Amino acid sequence: MAQHFAPRAVSCRRLREVSDVGLCHSEVDVRDAAGFETYRTIAAKAIAQYGGRYLVRGGAAGIAEGGPPPKNIIVVEFPSMEKLRQWYASA
Repeated sequence: MAQHFAPRAVSCRRLREVSDVGLCHSEVDVRDAAGFETYRTIAAKAIAQYGGRYLVRGGAAGIAEGGPPPKNIIVVEFPSMEKLRQWYASA
């Protein structure tokens, strides 16, 4: 499925613990819209399996300063960093 999208910013540095939850922030460039829709369905099931939920998924993006705005922003919240790490390791 990696051919359908290209993560621009997904790394361990983007996985942060906030209070008792784990957050994952990604910026994605979609290369194949139909393929990405298939990926989104699979990803949503995997995220739900580890107790995650989307906080931000797509929509219009802007930037206050710096480089060009990202194409798609995705933020997923997990009930703990442990669940986030389990999900990340399974991907």
